[in-house]
Amino acid sequence: MILRRHHRSTVLGAAALMAIAVAAPSIGAHAAPAAQQGPLGPKLTPAQETKANARRAKMDADLKALNASKTLTPTQKQAKFLKLKTAYESDMLDILNPEQRKKFLADKSRAMAIDAKKRATFTKLMTESQKIGKQINDSMTADQKKQLASIKAATGAQAKAIADDKSIAPEAKKPKFDALEKEFEGKVMAIMTPEQQKLFQRLLAIQSEKF
Repeated sequence: MILRRHHRSTVLGAAALMAIAVAAPSIGAHAAPAAQQGPLGPKLTPAQETKANARRAKMDADLKALNASKTLTPTQKQAKFLKLKTAYESDMLDILNPEQRKKFLADKSRAMAIDAKKRATFTKLMTESQKIGKQINDSMTADQKKQLASIKAATGAQAKAIADDKSIAPEAKKPKFDALEKEFEGKVMAIMTPEQQKLFQRLLAIQSEKF
């Protein structure tokens, strides 16, 4: 979202914002949920469920220990995580019977194909958004850039005020952010030439894509 992150981006910065939105989280944030889900799509028997729960618990403990380590570098942690993940998935597959394993691997293959397609689409859109962002920046006059900086600063201050206002319920903040974002986009459009507006609208369309 431009409004909630624009103050941390470069001018217009839709590409940067998209990157923030889908950036991979830390090992702890990413791996624990994955461990809880596990490669166990098929319905399990009570005995299998007991084994799976025990293996999940071990994985969670291993991940907590890994994240708590103060001696390993980020690169070493990532390498250790990949080893833990490989062992975990292998152990979970061993819990399944041949029929369950076959079904799971088929489902996993389909999911990976869908994920690869989404990644390819995202990469294509990221490249396009970066190109468009550069086109807009390069075409802006010094006065336009000054006006844009002023709009971003003012909108950022308003967004921070909403975020920090504890009298507003969390669920009531979203419509306020949405309205402020629309206002921000309108102000930006107002300082642009028709050609820049077309580019900016395409940038917003890319940013609204769901992956």
